Amino acid sequence: MLACPLCGGTGRARHAHPLLGFACESCWGCGWQAAVWVRPVLARGETILVVDDSLAWLRFAREILTAGRYQVQTCEDPREALSLLEQNPDRIDLVITDLQMPGLDGIELAAELLQINPTLPVVLTSAAIFQMCSKKLRSLGIRDFLAKPWDRGQLFSIIRQALASKRSKETQ
Repeated sequence: MLACPLCGGTGRARHAHPLLGFACESCWGCGWQAAVWVRPVLARGETILVVDDSLAWLRFAREILTAGRYQVQTCEDPREALSLLEQNPDRIDLVITDLQMPGLDGIELAAELLQINPTLPVVLTSAAIFQMCSKKLRSLGIRDFLAKPWDRGQLFSIIRQALASKRSKETQ
């Protein structure tokens, strides 16, 4: 039996699929069935900053992105995220930020992050119903929107596209 990658190997994988991956009974029972399937993604070790006022969501995001072989930083406070980026603007390769947070919402945070690093890909996420056309999001500097709970395939597709776009702009 394999160790579960979501809980640091403390559980034993019981739910398995030959193509999608595996999760232990405890992680599966937490209701993460749709999002926790882990399969290696061809990441290059890029650093993703996740900003959300929910500690539980930050834990989940760290687990799924780390399983995808990304380096992950998390911030519960949007101001902390700004401070982190100000200290070293090139340290973060992509930001995923919640839409609704106290103090500074995701759109406001994106605007401030992009003032620090204009090439930084920012992805907005929310469990709330959110309707804004992708053209409007892009005009605000936001690369994409990802509804919670995350669809693993869509998550990694959006990340790969945003990072590839960033790399191509940096080489021009």
